[in-house]
This record gives sequence, structure tokens and C-alpha cells, in this order.
Amino acid sequence: MNDYNYKVIAKLREDLSYNERQFIGEKIESLKQKMNIVKMGNDTYCKAQPIVNYDDFGPVGFFFVELGEFKEYFSKLEYYNMWRGEVDVAV
Repeated sequence: MNDYNYKVIAKLREDLSYNERQFIGEKIESLKQKMNIVKMGNDTYCKAQPIVNYDDFGPVGFFFVELGEFKEYFSKLEYYNMWRGEVDVAV
């Protein structure tokens, strides 16, 4: 079983300019701090441990929604509900 119930896969587009990468990188870092999100691997984001029951729903869900406001920067942006086996795809 996973140590989390929800995750976001957010992969940046390869063709972003330096300034675009800088901009979206700052947005992602700000949201990570506000929502207590950590990066796992290259493109996966989850709530920082400890996760109690399903308390990762809110932070990870809001992280996904906020990133969706900038979906033009991503080649892949998906929200996974691990315990239901569902995926919401923004990009």
C-alpha cells in the first residue's frame, strides 16, 4: 500500500523558455510550501508525511487546482486518487 492517498503528476513542457521555467518553478515552490507538499521523484507531488487517514485530500487537491491555472506550462498535469483508482487529467 502507498504512504499517500492522492498524488499529482506535473511535468513541465520541454520547450519552456528560461523565464517561463523560472516563473512556474516559483509558483510550484510557493504552493508546495503553502500546502505542505513534497516532490517525490521527477514529477510526482504528495502531501508531506505524516498522513493521517485521508488528510492529504485537501492539500493535494488544492495543489492540483492551483497548478491547473497555469496548465499551459505543463505537458502532463494529472491528479490521482489512489484509493479509488481514479485520475483527473488537466493536460
